[in-house]
Amino acid sequence: MKVQVYIGTSEGPVRIERITREGAPTRQSAICLRRTTETLAVSTGYKAFVKSPSGVIEREFGPFEDGAFRLDVSANHIQGNSWQLAVFAAHALAAQGRLAGVEEDADIAVWATGEVSNDLAVTPVTLVPDKLRASVGEIEALIANGVSVKIVVPAVNDETRFLDLPEGVELIAVATTDALCDPLGLSPPRPTTGTDSRAAAGADRRSRWPIVAGLAAVCLAAGVYAVYRWQPSLSGLAPAGTQPAQSQSTQLEPTQSQPSPATGGGESEHAKDTARPAAEKVAPLDKTVPPVEKVAALPAAEKVAPLDKTVPPVEKVAALPPVSLEIHERRAKAGTSCAAVHFGTAEPITAPVRISSGATASSRWDDSLCGLRFVVNAGKTLVFAALVLRVRKGRYAEVRSQPKALDGATAFSGKLVWRINLPMGRRGRFEYDIAILADRAAVADAAKRLAARADWDRAVEDLKGRLLGASTVRHTMAP
Repeated sequence: MKVQVYIGTSEGPVRIERITREGAPTRQSAICLRRTTETLAVSTGYKAFVKSPSGVIEREFGPFEDGAFRLDVSANHIQGNSWQLAVFAAHALAAQGRLAGVEEDADIAVWATGEVSNDLAVTPVTLVPDKLRASVGEIEALIANGVSVKIVVPAVNDETRFLDLPEGVELIAVATTDALCDPLGLSPPRPTTGTDSRAAAGADRRSRWPIVAGLAAVCLAAGVYAVYRWQPSLSGLAPAGTQPAQSQSTQLEPTQSQPSPATGGGESEHAKDTARPAAEKVAPLDKTVPPVEKVAALPAAEKVAPLDKTVPPVEKVAALPPVSLEIHERRAKAGTSCAAVHFGTAEPITAPVRISSGATASSRWDDSLCGLRFVVNAGKTLVFAALVLRVRKGRYAEVRSQPKALDGATAFSGKLVWRINLPMGRRGRFEYDIAILADRAAVADAAKRLAARADWDRAVEDLKGRLLGASTVRHTMAP
């Protein structure tokens, strides 16, 4: 069961798109923007959060091959340390192969904010209500797509339980990271203390050195034994008729080592012959040292293999399902009025507006037409989209601000809805252009440039060649 993970921020949720291990040992862990070369400012804090002894990721989920982590996110508005709880959850899921990538469907979405200490306590953070309010649109879209949403906050942030969360959301307050295991179906980290786990992180790399040291000790012992074994016959090297020193005869000479003058020379030559093989036997022991270099060099092959995993499939990045825009009329039912619809005391009748092949639409503006409803549907693919409306004639009133994710700076999936009210009283003519821009990267700047362009249609055509999706509709309403 795959799980999406979002970092809660006051500017909207930021999705963790993937986590990869980079093999080069000189690299440092970093947070990057959407698989680009742009590195976020919080990467310094992420590096410390990962690396032992300051951090917890390598300690809790290692050991890993030499290298560093690259964590890709959907937006760059991440500050402070409140990202740590979501990042810890993402690493825990990735360690068990359950972190949903940007192209993968998920059954569960986790929205989290909170700091994580070195002993895995979850400490409080600020602005939790603001972060949740900024995420309501995306949370509702996930629920509409059948995704189970879990909100994870520090247990100390008591104010969260008083918030009016969307129906179907599960609120989870945690005091330690272990409390994440049951809600997310995770296996607990391996049961080691901080000291033991840090030692275990390098166990594989260090385990070969005791073997090498043992081999060296065996070689040394063999050499000592050989010298000790052959040293008694060295007494025969003394000149004929000369007695060896007393200390040598008592410790090393055999009991039958007293030569006769007639045979002493022969025995000396025999001692020389037997002493030389001893030196020849000891010498080959040095030849066992070179394999140590080969053992130490083995990890090099392991470091190269993961590099291929960092290359995203070009086909997947280029493929973007169309982001659709629907326009609905909101009309008062018979016996009710637009005033009742505007104030929420009566439910309107909602009907789609037919858009022609020429990207134009028209509506009859009478007393029953109370407002319009715009529905942007991105499906299950995470995209950046911006909705840009320019009034040509007339005016309107916003029911509520446009969803934050429709500014083009925040990635989202599913449906987002924006409603506007039309003025009551005397009817005139209301005409507007509305464009939807979509891409894998942020389109906020493109949306601002479009809103400032006088040649609207030409500007949209230019954007079609630069973005993965750009379209416009001209809607006219008259009595």
